[in-house]
Amino acid sequence: MPVSPEPRAAIRQLAAYEPVDRQGINLSDNANLFDTNPVIQEALAEVDPDEVRRYPSGYSDELRATIADVHDHPAEGVVTANGSSDLIDLLVRTFTDPKGKVAYHPPSFSMIPLWTTCNACDPEPVPLTDEFGLDGDAFVAADADLGVVCRPNNPTGNAFPIDVVEDVADRFEGLLVVDEAYVNFTDEPDAMHLRDRDDVAILRSLSKDAGLAGTRFGYALMPPELAQEVRKVRGPFRVPRITEEIARRALEDPGHVDRVAKIVKEERARVSRRLKEMGLSPFPTETNFVLVETPWPSSRVQGALADRGVLVRDFGSETLEACFRATIGPPEVNDALLDAVESMLDDGGP
Repeated sequence: MPVSPEPRAAIRQLAAYEPVDRQGINLSDNANLFDTNPVIQEALAEVDPDEVRRYPSGYSDELRATIADVHDHPAEGVVTANGSSDLIDLLVRTFTDPKGKVAYHPPSFSMIPLWTTCNACDPEPVPLTDEFGLDGDAFVAADADLGVVCRPNNPTGNAFPIDVVEDVADRFEGLLVVDEAYVNFTDEPDAMHLRDRDDVAILRSLSKDAGLAGTRFGYALMPPELAQEVRKVRGPFRVPRITEEIARRALEDPGHVDRVAKIVKEERARVSRRLKEMGLSPFPTETNFVLVETPWPSSRVQGALADRGVLVRDFGSETLEACFRATIGPPEVNDALLDAVESMLDDGGP
């Protein structure tokens, strides 16, 4: 049906992100499935109702100071926003002119090409290798204005070797964005040492490890002169007061994240081992989810598991057509996934 006024042609061609919308145990979005950190519960209990009437701080100055202390980085080089997705949008808008190119490595975070297109820029896909490796030479050769490397990567779950990322940073001529939303679930070294370069931005999120997906909070570390430009695009009052306080409490209590990460590492090994015993093919993972290859289209597997009360993510791309992704949570949640998969297989498949 015609729309008046008509949106841009590029927007009309986009497919909106569609969350899994069925009843059941939700393992589709990689949210933290563990109990809420007690310090967050305390922060919520202490919220002054009058705070909802007032605007939050313009640029999260106090919270940026906390983040600066955590990472030993100048507060002027910290940008706060509503999660990694929001930060990617801000960085594309700040550093890429219309029709400029944004390199990314599919299969990867689906919001990267979406925000690129929304900002009248051109997504430049640099596919991963057959082993889900980052093709550094091809990424550099894309000659893009901005590039986004997700490490560990969603949805494949692997962490590219740090020397590959360092090599790309050395040779890439635009702004290199390294999204580390899942970094606290890996034993591999992070890329935080690149934060002082004049052409690198490091993204962190509290959605996955800290269990704050409902607050929509993330931050970026970069040289202060770059952050100053991003804040112009970000604008004031972006992060709510309550979110700022919850994020500050979470950052000051890293022990909770460490405890969750320890259980996730143990459980993802157990779940992967059991799925292999069932004849499926889970890929190695350094995240709080596992990508699993099956003999069937992932949409059929998703439907069969949903019928058994467990929601997973399916993929329509040719590369991952036979793969589903499931969040790793506490043992009882993971057992529900394994029971549902076993039931599906006992019935001969989806």
